[in-house]
Parts: sequence; C-alpha cells; structure tokens
Amino acid sequence: MKKLCFVLAVIMLTLSLVGCGGDEVTTTTDDGDDTTNQVKKVFYVEKMTELDGVVSVVKNEQESIDGCLAYDLVLDLDGVYLDAQIVMPQDYRYKDYSTVLYFPEIGLNYYNLRYLYASNGVIVVRLGYRSGESVEQKKDFCGKDYEDVKSFFEICKQCDFLTRAGITVFGSSEGSVRALKLAVDYPNDIMGCAVIDVISDIESFMNAREESIRQLFEYQIGGSIEDMPEEYQKRSAIYFADKIDIPVMILAYKDHPLVPMEQATKLRDAIISGGGECEYQVLDEINSDFGVSALYAMNSWYVQIKVDNGFINE
Repeated sequence: MKKLCFVLAVIMLTLSLVGCGGDEVTTTTDDGDDTTNQVKKVFYVEKMTELDGVVSVVKNEQESIDGCLAYDLVLDLDGVYLDAQIVMPQDYRYKDYSTVLYFPEIGLNYYNLRYLYASNGVIVVRLGYRSGESVEQKKDFCGKDYEDVKSFFEICKQCDFLTRAGITVFGSSEGSVRALKLAVDYPNDIMGCAVIDVISDIESFMNAREESIRQLFEYQIGGSIEDMPEEYQKRSAIYFADKIDIPVMILAYKDHPLVPMEQATKLRDAIISGGGECEYQVLDEINSDFGVSALYAMNSWYVQIKVDNGFINE
C-alpha cells in the first residue's frame, strides 16, 4: 500500500503544471470574415451541463467517499447517447490535479477509479462504449465510436479543472486504439499515451484468436478484412503509428491468455521505425487493465516526460 501511494504521488507531482490546449478559437462568419472568440470554459463539474453535448451531470452520492467525488454524466454526441464518469479528489477546485482520460477494456469499477487515481491526487475520466442495442448505438470498433471519443475530448478541453495540469490518455484492449488515435489527433493537448493489452494489428490479432473474435470484428466493422482492408488498417495502430508525436508507454503482460505479446511488440516497432518515442515494458504479474503493477511500471516514464518538457530538472 505504501509503495502504491508513493508511486501515484510521484505521478501526480510529475504531471502538475502542464498546460493543455489553447484559449481561443477562430470561427468564420456568414460573410466569410474570420473572427476570433474566446472558448467557453467551465470551472467545476456541475457546470458541464452548460456545454454542448452534456445532457446531465449527477453526483453519485454512494461512490463519493474516501475524500473523493464521483459524477455520472449523460452525453448526447450527435444523437448518440453515452454515459461517462468523472472521479476526482474532493478539493479539485482549489488545486491543480492532472487528468487521466481512461478507456478501460469493458466495465466500470468505481473502487479502482477512487483507489488507484482520485485518492492519490489524479482526476480520472471514463467514457463509455456504445451499447449495441440499436442501429444508432451499434458498436463500430474505432470507427464511428471514435468520433464519439473526439467529441467528448472537445468537451473535456473546455473544462478548466481537467486541463490546467495536463491530460494523459490510458487505454486497454479496445480502448488502447482509442487512446492511440487521440494521440495522433491531439498532440498539442495530450502529453502522453499509455496502453496495455494493446490491439495494434487487427488481422494478426484475429488470426491468433478463435473464430468468434473474427466474427465480432466483422460485425462491428461491417465486413470482412478481405472485403474492407482499408477499414481494418484505419483501425490498426501499426498503420498510423508513424504519426504519433507524443511519448508512448506500452505495457504487455507476459503470457497473457487473450492478448498476444506480439501485438505490443508490433506497435513498439512501428512507433520506433516511424521516428516516435516509445517505452516498452513486460509485466510478469497479469492484472486487470491499469492495476497497481502497471501504474508502478509507468512511474519513470512520467518523470521523463516532465524532464523532456522542462518542468523538472534531470
């Protein structure tokens, strides 16, 4: 427990003071003239309902314990309704806490969000996945549902309490592709990207798994890899890794029964061959997503980000 608290305390220290995003945006009027307007900012979580795309923000009283606050959000992102959660230290309005935008593999675990993040001085934000219950809500592996991610990230950029000390993105399994694509699209707003159980090449991942996994991808993407090779490449990180311009940490669990380590090494090699910055570690202890061992392994990576950006001395 002491080791965990120390590690996350260092993470918090090394992430503080990093700016994120600009304060102005240029818009075009009907007569073609460009005008510069201030981006709307909100300074505490309840005010997020003033932002386009946020339907409701409700404090989760049951999970707001141990010095942490938990909020459940309902979003309307271009007609797609999604849930999101924010868990943060209770005094977030008065201190500069770094933010982790977290895309876990599947479900929500408030205990981990509190214990591993908010209780250690990190704001953690989680965006849910499409439900698949209707045509509009059909899951689309890093296709249309990635547009949801981008829309939500634009909302996060308008929240002063989320951006004042920097945003890092974490992603596991399917969420790893979400995180990596954000790293490409927002290099000036995200200071680092960490992935675990990464799916970097859908074709080799399908070949290594059972037929049901291939069928799942075909359903979510809308066709087979033989019929839609470009779509599979767009959603495979090894094909856009050369465009990642921020530090990346890749963690791989040794002998994972579901995610071959080949996926992690393929991503590492693609980033390095493209001239990017990448740190790679293999973990012996298989854990769930970003557990204690994963966070501990990332500590030196966070420190190096701060050194490279001039925020602490080496």
